[in-house]
Amino acid sequence: MSFGSKSQVRWGFTLTVVDLPGLISVPNDDQDEEDVETVQELVDLYAANPRTIILAVVQAGNDIANQGIIRKSRHFDKAGQRTVGVITKPDLINRGTEKRIALLAKNLDTTKLQLGYFLVKNPTPTELASGITPDQRQRGEVTFFQFSPWKEQGLAMDRVGILSLRSYLQTLLDQHMERELPKVQEEVKNLMKENRNGDRSSRRREAVHWAS
Repeated sequence: MSFGSKSQVRWGFTLTVVDLPGLISVPNDDQDEEDVETVQELVDLYAANPRTIILAVVQAGNDIANQGIIRKSRHFDKAGQRTVGVITKPDLINRGTEKRIALLAKNLDTTKLQLGYFLVKNPTPTELASGITPDQRQRGEVTFFQFSPWKEQGLAMDRVGILSLRSYLQTLLDQHMERELPKVQEEVKNLMKENRNGDRSSRRREAVHWAS
């Protein structure tokens, strides 16, 4: 799962992407109970922040209803305004299950998100090892979804592929910033007011100290 937030700098806005480890359901030889709790707390920390965009990344071959990140996003983002589903590894599912994944990608399955899902195909380990370029990755992804069995699924192409996801996130982040910016301004005003009040109190205490 990934989380994104925007901050303003001199030249505009910057996006910070935090790629967190996947949620661990059961401890094992490599990950003990403390690891499970640490990951849960870390995910909760970011998901609870109202200025965070949640990318709920789920594998196509897994049961979406049992995905912990979906439950967490619904808990921390009850309005569903900052959670986007991303379905990965459609090339690894069993043949014949494409329709089920397509329904999820079209947000027509039982596990719906307010902002819906995107379906992406990442390069294979072999492709990564061979040094695949971004352009090659893009062409390979487009080709994958243009041919059977995916071309029969009626997928909305603006919801397929990494470029579509990137474009959507840019718009979503702009909208999210517009909603959050007034709150940030108000918080800054309150902090400045508190600092001024604190300075006055400090000066009064100092004056009393020297007068005594």
